Amino acid sequence: MKKTKSILVPVLSAATIALANTAKENADIQYRNFPNIVRDIQYKTVAGFEDAEQLSMDLILPTRCDYPCGAPVVIYIHGGGWSGGERYVLNPTTFESFTERGIAVACISYRLAKNGVSVLDCLIDCKDAARFLAKQAKNYNLDPTRFATIGHSAGGHLTLCTALIPNQEALLAGDSSLTEQNPVFLCAVAQAPLVTLLHPEQADSEQTITMNPTAYERFLGGTSSVASTTAQLASNSGREQYISSFQTQIPAIDLAQFLSPECWITRSSPPILLIHGSTDTLISVRGSRYFKQIADERNTRVTYIEVENAWHDFNSQDPEKTPSHTRQELDQISLDFLIQNLLKDIQTK
Repeated sequence: MKKTKSILVPVLSAATIALANTAKENADIQYRNFPNIVRDIQYKTVAGFEDAEQLSMDLILPTRCDYPCGAPVVIYIHGGGWSGGERYVLNPTTFESFTERGIAVACISYRLAKNGVSVLDCLIDCKDAARFLAKQAKNYNLDPTRFATIGHSAGGHLTLCTALIPNQEALLAGDSSLTEQNPVFLCAVAQAPLVTLLHPEQADSEQTITMNPTAYERFLGGTSSVASTTAQLASNSGREQYISSFQTQIPAIDLAQFLSPECWITRSSPPILLIHGSTDTLISVRGSRYFKQIADERNTRVTYIEVENAWHDFNSQDPEKTPSHTRQELDQISLDFLIQNLLKDIQTK
């Protein structure tokens, strides 16, 4: 397989940046000579939410498909702390790594967790994007039984939740026109993901985002009248007490469990590739170690790569220490994992 550019961040020349002011404009320049991309497909509507761009996707189709059931699909879920980021982060060189093998790529947007939107809403949108693709499978010649997800950071968390949580879960009910769709996920690649809102004694370190009391307003979509400290959030019992103080439509502790991928891994879960930097404290590497441990206990197929000397973005914060894997190597490993699992035992025409 040929070398690829990074799939973690956009690759834009200085000239491109000078010509464009927004990420979408940057993408317009990058994509304009790529013939098989369907731009700005709105996959749902939400009452009272007017930003169609946040409920849309770009779909990159293969130039040919040799599979009688249609093209497998990789769904890219962007990061940005659940409250930021955008979908315009891949480049044609990366697309071609999939499309030349008959695999489609969907880069999706979702509502951002702010102004009353919660992480649960982000996840519902990710699920609805997948359901939309399953519903439109015949129109785009896609195979709804061969889906995969990939994402970094917040995108890694949403990637795991999207792939692991059953489509029929009541809390994930979104657009009523998509409810009956059941896309099948064959694998997921999660890079530096949050894996639990609970169990800080096993999964967090002092600087982790879940040690910040205000982060729970974003996660849970509610508020608490109870003050909390980092020390309280550092213990299992203290964190559960603080979460339980939130006023939400469903019990907040149940919602925290629902949004924790660790609660959804079972023996029947699809294969997962988990990648984390050994010095990451923003989303602590301890979480991925914990996830791998309980995955092994449950006989779940999780491959774990810990990148020595790497922080959250897989770069080193110490100029004298080099990460054990380059970003290009991690990209190649991720691509190989997705392609291998998506095309395993596939029939050809």
